[in-house]
Amino acid sequence: MKAPYLKYVRSVITGLSGRRLASMAGVDRRTVYRIEGGYDARPETLAALAGALGATVNDLTGERSASPETHVADLDQLATEKKTYGPGDALYDDDLIASRTEGEIAQLVLEKPEFRKLVNAELRVRDLIRRGIEHADRERRRLEAERQQDAG
Repeated sequence: MKAPYLKYVRSVITGLSGRRLASMAGVDRRTVYRIEGGYDARPETLAALAGALGATVNDLTGERSASPETHVADLDQLATEKKTYGPGDALYDDDLIASRTEGEIAQLVLEKPEFRKLVNAELRVRDLIRRGIEHADRERRRLEAERQQDAG
C-alpha cells in the first residue's frame, strides 16, 4: 500500500523528523524513508505511522480524495483544526515536559495514547538522569569523607 502523503503530513504538518516519527510509531527509520520514497507499506505499518502522527491511514494514502490538490487542502484543514500533533503540542514542548509531574504526563498519555512510546521513553530518561544524579551525589559525599579523613 503506497502512502504518497506521509512525507507531507510528517514534515509539513507535524514538523517531525523521520527518526522521531519512526521512534514514536515503533518502526525503523529506514522504513519511514522507504515509504516516503514510494515503496509499499504493510497496512499495520501505515496504521502505526498514522497513529503516531494523529492522522488516519486515508490521510497518508489519499485513497478517498477526488484529487491530489483536494487531499492536500484537506490535510491543511486537518492541521488547522489541530487534529494532528507536532511541535507546539504539549508533548513536544521540552520546557512543558520538563515542568510536568509524572501524573500530568500520564494524563496526557490517556488523552493521546499514540504518544505512549514517546512518554515512556521520556520517563526512562528522567529515571536515568535521577539515578545519575544520585550516583554523583554519593560519589561526591564519599570523596569529601575521604578528604576529611586524610586532613584529620
